[in-house]
Amino acid sequence: MKIGIIGNMNNGNFSIMRYFRDLGFDAHLLLYSNDGKGNSNHFRPECDSWEIKKWNKFIVRTLLADDPINGLKFPLNIILFIISLFRRIKTFNSTIVYPINSKYIRKICSEYDYLIGSGLSPAFLKNAGIPLTIYYPYSMGIEWLGEPIFLKKINSSNIFIRKLTQQIRINQTKGILNAKNVICLDKSITAEAFNNIGINPKIMLCPMVYNKELQPITLPNDTFNKVFTNNFFIKVLEKLNKSDFSVISHARNLWHRKNYYSQDEWKLQNKHNDWLIFSFSKFIQLKIVSTPLLILFDYGEDVKHTQDLIVKLDLEKYVVWMPKLERKQIMWFISKVDVGIGEFYELPQMLFGGTGYEILSMGLPLIQGFNFPNNSFTSYFNIPEPPLLPVKEEMDVFKHLVDLAKDKNYRKNIGQESKKWFDQYCGIGLAEKWVDIIRNNTI
Repeated sequence: MKIGIIGNMNNGNFSIMRYFRDLGFDAHLLLYSNDGKGNSNHFRPECDSWEIKKWNKFIVRTLLADDPINGLKFPLNIILFIISLFRRIKTFNSTIVYPINSKYIRKICSEYDYLIGSGLSPAFLKNAGIPLTIYYPYSMGIEWLGEPIFLKKINSSNIFIRKLTQQIRINQTKGILNAKNVICLDKSITAEAFNNIGINPKIMLCPMVYNKELQPITLPNDTFNKVFTNNFFIKVLEKLNKSDFSVISHARNLWHRKNYYSQDEWKLQNKHNDWLIFSFSKFIQLKIVSTPLLILFDYGEDVKHTQDLIVKLDLEKYVVWMPKLERKQIMWFISKVDVGIGEFYELPQMLFGGTGYEILSMGLPLIQGFNFPNNSFTSYFNIPEPPLLPVKEEMDVFKHLVDLAKDKNYRKNIGQESKKWFDQYCGIGLAEKWVDIIRNNTI
């Protein structure tokens, strides 16, 4: 069987492709024209692999864009194209997105027996008369259907924006309904969005992080000067080597509420990074270890607020700020520390995201927001709960840091169980289940 995997948000589909090929299947990654560009330039395949030459021959850059223009039919797509031309002339730095006709879509897809897609793939494939074999969303609430940012546009006071987004939503809904299999990754607003359009999806996780590559002993030379100097790297390593308890958090900094968010909207966005900072401050005061270290990343709109809080709590000497890195580089640093920190959403039954996957995949204890009461995770996903350290409130973060710091064997055992759990239920073992769905071509 020949499998085409459309799009590459968060490098998730690149991971799926590699797992499928490891299992002996002829899988290819079909990149959108805007994949890995602009704000997503760190989501390129080469950012996720030390062996990119091995995989390049299975990657195709298409003319398709994960953009509203391809969620519309003539004449609306032409109107958006003209608008993008005028914007380009006016600003000189905006991107022109070209409408793609159905003939091109059919030509690209005709090479594959099965298609997996996310993003706007349901909408433009439906317009071309092609069903997806598997559709899964990468956004909470489903992209171009019920995700919070999209809902703001569909309720815009601008009637033109409102009409366009309503039509995109209609086309996206039709495409999802046309998919042969639909997978939902969480029981929160995404499952609700599927239910709202009459779909009872298959509930399972996604093999979105690939952990079968060997980590290099040190970072390759081409890492330096691109993101940081060799001297900076040496200083970070020195601090890591001297630390007797190191913690890493590479989640986006997003915890300082903006006025334009309602209380309910903010719950969908707030990662509560401040819980970690306050907890780490209390942890240091206990002096359980002599050289604690917290590694954070210059990533997210609230970096300055996090930095100010660190100064306020007098934590600067315990914190290292890293620049925005590629996933392969982040994974390298994860392999060098003791504990990983995920995100702390307050929503019930909210699954961990890419940061959690990455930490578990490297065999580290994961401190993560996890609110699945009464074994609902196991009953929902039909797999055991991950051996992570759950957080429902700020004090939980502090308690977990204390427990992990006190007992090296405890954190080692959790790390080993985390890697074992990931491989079976999130990695290669999960990829086998996805292949079974393609083989059966039905849920």
